Amino acid sequence: MKVATPMTKQSSFNMSTKQKLDRLASKQTEWRELGLDRKLDHLEQMLHNLKTSSDELKGLGRQAASTCMGYSLSTAEGECEASMQYLVFAVFVMQHLVHLIASYKVILKRDKAPKELVASKKSNGQVAVKVFPILPGEKTGPNSKGVAELYLDPTHVKSIDDVQLFALDAFQTDASKEGVMIVLGAGNQGMLTVADALQGLFVSNRVVLVKHHPLREYQDEMIRKVFEPLISEGYMECEMDNDFDKSSLYFGPNLVAGVHVTGGKATHDAIVWGPDKESRVAKNDPLLKCPMTSELGCVTPWIMTPFEYTASEMEAQVLALFTGVSSNASCNCNAPKVVLVSEEWKQLPQFLEQLTEYLNKRTVPAAYYPGATQRWEQFRKQYSDAKQLGHGVNAKERMVSSPTLPWLLINIDLKLDSEQGWADAKQEYALLHEPFAPVLTIATVSGPSNKFLKHVTKLCNNSMFGNLSASMSVPENMKADSRVEECISELRYGSVCLNTWSATGYTTLGGIWGAYPGETLDKVESGIGQIHNFWLIPHAQKCVVRMPCVSSANDIFKKEDFVKNTIMFRSIGDFLLNPGVGTFVRFLAAQVDVSKRVLYGGGAVAIAVGVGLVRKIGLF
Repeated sequence: MKVATPMTKQSSFNMSTKQKLDRLASKQTEWRELGLDRKLDHLEQMLHNLKTSSDELKGLGRQAASTCMGYSLSTAEGECEASMQYLVFAVFVMQHLVHLIASYKVILKRDKAPKELVASKKSNGQVAVKVFPILPGEKTGPNSKGVAELYLDPTHVKSIDDVQLFALDAFQTDASKEGVMIVLGAGNQGMLTVADALQGLFVSNRVVLVKHHPLREYQDEMIRKVFEPLISEGYMECEMDNDFDKSSLYFGPNLVAGVHVTGGKATHDAIVWGPDKESRVAKNDPLLKCPMTSELGCVTPWIMTPFEYTASEMEAQVLALFTGVSSNASCNCNAPKVVLVSEEWKQLPQFLEQLTEYLNKRTVPAAYYPGATQRWEQFRKQYSDAKQLGHGVNAKERMVSSPTLPWLLINIDLKLDSEQGWADAKQEYALLHEPFAPVLTIATVSGPSNKFLKHVTKLCNNSMFGNLSASMSVPENMKADSRVEECISELRYGSVCLNTWSATGYTTLGGIWGAYPGETLDKVESGIGQIHNFWLIPHAQKCVVRMPCVSSANDIFKKEDFVKNTIMFRSIGDFLLNPGVGTFVRFLAAQVDVSKRVLYGGGAVAIAVGVGLVRKIGLF
């Protein structure tokens, strides 16, 4: 048996991009043939490395908030952002590792396949498989009352008997080829780079070179620590943006087997086609000769069905929408960008009043992502009557080094009851351009409300940029309505989420994340390929997530309290990384401190609150 030659951290730092690719490519056959039991050992060691890195992860969160996003750590706002970044990175990376470990154990017959993975036929005849909740923590977390299903491509899966589970081989069809997968890391969320690398290694069975986004180079040390078992044996490497030789993307298939990017359409097209896209497309001659997979952007729709909502349902859905819009300065590929409402919806004034109140009362975000200010300005020029909402616009007073932009709230009318209205919609700027900035458009659709869902389904599928994810609000007593089910079935998006921000589709790791299948290199919008699907179900078309109309998942965002949320995020992260008596007691103590309650009566209330929150956060 050939013993792997360790690659030391220092020696890899001294290598050029070409040298790293040569070394990695020489390891592809070894990685491909490495037993699943050894790969499982690596995953478990990586999980251990993550869970024993609480202090380093907190440091990473502080770097994200300060170095990347521009917040001062001497302010409560900066400390809150740092604790949020710590929690998000730690939890999502842990989720990915836990799901991969669970799947590998089933394949190795160390565990039985979860009995909850049940296939059924939907009302449109399509086969779907329940993929959430499956793991124990999913059954007790904040979304435990929801359900997620993978809808399978009917051209391949015609009956329940055609469904395959844990079909790892189906996802490794090109692993026999030589060469490296280059992962071009995302800039807007740190954990995305880790997720993409894990997908390449443990699903696609490919050695990986990670190129860090220039905003996220501070992650290098933490990623190296988590992936140390793989880096030390030469199966993975990392490269800083300034050190990366961009010409390496075109070294040829023996060295570069594929490229994956999480970013935007412009970046994708520049890599695939180069500066002369038009002529290369005409000749079907892409500059990049290896396969390219991608997770790109989308003008994400949020459909407010024009039914009657109770007061609690309305409050919960407005909060869910605001949470999605406000997260990360709205610089997420799944941030809601266009809210579709019917002009005949009786509760429209109430909805707009509550949404405007949230936007007005909250501190505006640090719009740190490159180009956010320019895109915001372009939307402001296109819609000069747009409202600017929010407070805390003076970045200097807040000690924020990044630009701080007001929420730009745009109102447009879509007359979808006429041919001219449809023609106008196809030219509407807000439907065709993803702002990736603090911008939200309210699109009021004319025509009878009983035709609203048919009209907006057609609009989303044919007149809006992208097909990554979509959300829809539906009152509890209308979820079984045939019009709702028809809309869900017909929406051509990779993730369709009821009563929740479509980021829930991303965190449902048994589901898929990626564009609706069918995009091509020359006309790409939201991307090509999918990630996640850790139950390894072939022919996935889209993931449908159904959540209750009223949920506690977003309750922590009801009020802006930087100090309280800082303590909350840190204590949750500490407990999830190292569940035990000590971290649980500290979690409860944090609740007592936050609530400014004393022992006995107040302490009992704090303990009850703490126990409830820990149960709500149970992800594993």
